[in-house]
Amino acid sequence: MLRSLRYILTSPREAATAFWKAFTGTEDLNARITDEEARMKALRFAIVLYNQAFGRLPSKLEDLCHNNHNDPSWDEPFIDWRGRDTFDDLFGFPYQYSVENDIFTLLSLGVETAKKYQAKPSASGPL
Repeated sequence: MLRSLRYILTSPREAATAFWKAFTGTEDLNARITDEEARMKALRFAIVLYNQAFGRLPSKLEDLCHNNHNDPSWDEPFIDWRGRDTFDDLFGFPYQYSVENDIFTLLSLGVETAKKYQAKPSASGPL
């Protein structure tokens, strides 16, 4: 299960395909939003798994990739580190992650922007 979760978030092939479709205008914006929402669901699942493993939410998303707190029970990363863009959405925006009172919030500015774009009466064509 964890292996398939990593694939969703780290597949260079999928990222390249999404980029090409967006670049050439052959991608439906609804499909792109749906893909990003699936990625966010997988990321939320990784956060929940981290919380179950360590009894706390990650203070930052990078905690899912690295044993930043020197936990002796750390087995392997919840998400593979791919560099600075590991936690960028399919639209190129960094995820907005925050924790307050043991509740986390995860937002994709790309999805929010795309949904606002779709809501405009004159919206047509690729983002």
